[in-house]
Amino acid sequence: MSAQMDKLKQFFEKPQVKYVLMGVGGLVFLIVVIFLVMSVFGGGGGEIEVGAPTSVSGIGLTLETTETTPTFEPLDKGLEVFSAEGFKDPFEPLTLETTTAEATETAGPYLKSISFGSDGQPLAEFLYNGKTYSLTVGEQLSDSPYMVLEIGG
Repeated sequence: MSAQMDKLKQFFEKPQVKYVLMGVGGLVFLIVVIFLVMSVFGGGGGEIEVGAPTSVSGIGLTLETTETTPTFEPLDKGLEVFSAEGFKDPFEPLTLETTTAEATETAGPYLKSISFGSDGQPLAEFLYNGKTYSLTVGEQLSDSPYMVLEIGG
């Protein structure tokens, strides 16, 4: 096996073989470039119109055809169509974000932290309607319908 590998190495080390391989590689590269240019900029002939004959005559038989134009109904019939005009930043959210104050007024209470009071009872600190409340188990949150049922369980 190594004798065959040595023969191959000697064959490819000849300068004539190197020039032939470079020429073949250059030819392949040129063909690829020409193919890419032709596919991008178009190539070939124009459009060829192929149609059926309008009349056929044969052994005493004559047939004539008339051309009809097909009618199509639009696919969006009865649907709203929206157009996308202008530039859309892909990193801009589709909806506008609300500020934190608006979100806290419309949302329920937000738990900020859990701590222990001076008597060792756990306290839950909530943010509700822009105000902070410290509550223990069983206390109701201001005039809201929310009550602390359990802390840290």
